[in-house]
Amino acid sequence: MLFKGRLNKSKNLIINLDELFKGTKVKYAFDVTYIVTRVLIDIKECTYMISTHIAEVGEKLREECKNIDFQYLQTVMKG
Repeated sequence: MLFKGRLNKSKNLIINLDELFKGTKVKYAFDVTYIVTRVLIDIKECTYMISTHIAEVGEKLREECKNIDFQYLQTVMKG
């Protein structure tokens, strides 16, 4: 992948990916979010923050990958 090669050459980047495939059919969004995340896991020179509303992606990655730290931001709705 072209972008993977460029990221490997870059050091100490913090990359924020928010809802990568929002608006895409859920099945496709799941598949592609999963694939992109799995590719990024191998690039250790950078730090990634990836948000998604597809909780199943996180569940699958939690089972397979031990180098991911899962966090969430609590939301309180008032009114």
